[in-house]
Amino acid sequence: MDATRHSFPSGMRVKAKSVAVISGAVAFAVLAGFTAERLSVSGGALPSMTLEAAQVGEGQRLFDHETFGGNGRTCRTCHSSDNGTINPEEVAKRLAVNPSDPLFLHDGLDDFVAGTSRIAAHATILIERELPEGVVLVDNPSATSVVVARGVPSTVNTPALDPALMYDMRHSDLQDQASAAITRHAQPTVSPTAEQLDAIAEFQRTTKGFFSSRALRSFALGGPSPNLPEGHTASERRGREFFVDSPWNPPSKKGVCALCHSGPMLNTSNEFTTDPTGAPPGGERSTSR
Repeated sequence: MDATRHSFPSGMRVKAKSVAVISGAVAFAVLAGFTAERLSVSGGALPSMTLEAAQVGEGQRLFDHETFGGNGRTCRTCHSSDNGTINPEEVAKRLAVNPSDPLFLHDGLDDFVAGTSRIAAHATILIERELPEGVVLVDNPSATSVVVARGVPSTVNTPALDPALMYDMRHSDLQDQASAAITRHAQPTVSPTAEQLDAIAEFQRTTKGFFSSRALRSFALGGPSPNLPEGHTASERRGREFFVDSPWNPPSKKGVCALCHSGPMLNTSNEFTTDPTGAPPGGERSTSR
């Protein structure tokens, strides 16, 4: 899908992007995808476990229901229990059922004021980001920020396993990310406390719905790094070859995706990555574009 630009009164532009994926890699990604497992907790002293359970319970309440006196949005408004994000199909259903859903307010609207064509088509919200020093918009040289349309990052696996959050990795932990999200998207009149942010973070780090597999949950708790699934079909096995850690020797496609999509989360570069192919060898990087 081609990039789409929207005009704003201020001259700023919105760019919404979608992702193009090689078919064999899609089959592999589906194989490795969302098979959420139940979370079981055992061991530890009862008082400690009771305190932890209470924190997780409060975190769930905050995540699912707390609006902080804002526009009616909660964390769950944009991070569904099915896949941790929203997609055009879900947006269409919610828009048909309740056009007044808090999702369709503020940065969910086409220009912060009205219209739902963008979120209905792409399930994106508007984000305003300060321009780095030296970056100038050709059509608005005096602008100090730019508004872009971005998809909602999924909360599946990332809370417990990603050391930095958001596409540009601007948040170093869950508490910082939650605080910024509440401020930016919920327009709160009451700020979350440090204890509330800790509870939200603990809920996301430990609850079954935030993991796609038992292997990744085990890894998050200090277990071994999960291996690439072998694949059940011929297509899945072909797709797997793209993600194998090995030197890339064109025209072979073996290892080409792993240059930037390696590691347990497929979001780090590997030791075979070189300057012509991308990030420094083995480096953590944001793999969203």
